[in-house]
Amino acid sequence: MISSSILSQVREEVGTSFKLSGSWRARGFALSRDIPLSRQSLTHPTVDILGFYQNRLDQEYEKITQELENRSRGLPSSISSNKESPNFFDTRALLNLEINPTQNLSAVIGIVVGDIPFGGRALQPRGPNTTDPAVVGIGSGGELQNASGINISTSALNLNYKLPNYNFSTRIGLQFFSSVQGRVMFTIGAGVNVIKDFPEKKYSIESGWIRARERTLTDVDSNGFNDRNYQSANIYFLKYKYFQIKNLKNEVYSYYSNDNDPTDEFRETGDLIWTGVFNEYRLEKFTFIAHGIYNNGKVRVARTIVDEQEEVLYQKRDRYKIAGYLLDFQVNYDFSNLYNLSFIAIGTSGRPGSDVDGLPASYKGSGYRTLAPAYAVSNIGIDFIGGYALFNARSMSGLVEYGLYGNVILGGPWQLNLGYYRLYASKAPRLGFNREYNSLFQKESSNFIGEEWNLNLKWNLYNDFTLHFRSGYFLPYRGLKAINDYLFGKYIREAFITAEYRF
Repeated sequence: MISSSILSQVREEVGTSFKLSGSWRARGFALSRDIPLSRQSLTHPTVDILGFYQNRLDQEYEKITQELENRSRGLPSSISSNKESPNFFDTRALLNLEINPTQNLSAVIGIVVGDIPFGGRALQPRGPNTTDPAVVGIGSGGELQNASGINISTSALNLNYKLPNYNFSTRIGLQFFSSVQGRVMFTIGAGVNVIKDFPEKKYSIESGWIRARERTLTDVDSNGFNDRNYQSANIYFLKYKYFQIKNLKNEVYSYYSNDNDPTDEFRETGDLIWTGVFNEYRLEKFTFIAHGIYNNGKVRVARTIVDEQEEVLYQKRDRYKIAGYLLDFQVNYDFSNLYNLSFIAIGTSGRPGSDVDGLPASYKGSGYRTLAPAYAVSNIGIDFIGGYALFNARSMSGLVEYGLYGNVILGGPWQLNLGYYRLYASKAPRLGFNREYNSLFQKESSNFIGEEWNLNLKWNLYNDFTLHFRSGYFLPYRGLKAINDYLFGKYIREAFITAEYRF
């Protein structure tokens, strides 16, 4: 009794506490499309486009001949249609354990379980760098009698040291890093983050370092010694936030990526800088946001050289100078506490798709390179939340999207969101290297990529439990056909409902 009393007193003095937080999510998808989401054909120039086209006709004739033979013998069809309407469900859990031994020190351990598709096959990815499309996550499990328990990943593992009297904190380890609005960075990485606030002067300074890639600890020849030095990638950042004017938020920041790891011959290396200025001003019922990012530096990129028969001759690495930018504008008007209307326009310099030499056009002509962003503009066009996506945040060069959306509180816990967006290319995509959609077959390029309608409905059943319905309908135009090099198709539709519990 005496020893247990002393132990409880010691624990109370130390003040160690544990806090468990996280979320559980389940989603159901209903998707449909008859156009490809990405380019399926090669991007390097075709020496004999007419010969390629004739070869394609011969292949199509062989497919039809084989199909007729299969049907005459009662065998299954050997031709898949250019259309799909999949429906599936998945689930995921996030768990974060925060340990606070003292007022100044805390540690966080975070894990992610899932995503696990209902009935998904518990298979490992095929090959070292490819993933089985039927598997979401390593050993996703979900298939009856074949569930796998390996689908766990680490999302946080860090130590946080705080000095409240000095308005200072630093976090070391695996953690979440984000730039303002996620336009440059929105990802998990291992590194150091340092924050110093100056409340009396109304500004703060944040800096940090992220070890993005580590390849120095390798022993390929198995001689007991590491045989590659300095094959790594580092990211450094600095932010200056100030709030010295009423209703005005300002932030100036810079990210620097130093990548000298050529171990993967198809990977981009080099030095790039992103310098951003963010301003948000609120004037009565209006909110204005103006955000600009300048991207500059030099990169080295692997380029494939082929002969007239399109056989690969060799790989070479070319250098390119990058000088691009991203602009982001938003205007929001609050009619009342029940409904508001917003206008958003976001775009980058450069050209989408590939250039005449087969490389991504973002390496030339004021192209914009990305670091590790993640953000959604519309539900399908530029999206990262699941389902279909034509362009994610890491392939934003040469794209401009603008639109209107409104939020309406329908009474109680219901919230309706309606949106309309138009997607353009800053410069019309190239056609010279296209196999199917090209000028030789009387096809034209265009800056207009397509338009989209969104309808979302949110229902807060409780403070910690939410149902969210999201949907989108996208109509493509010539710009998308030029980028992805396809002839068929007219639409993309997606809808899904999410049940999420936060604790």
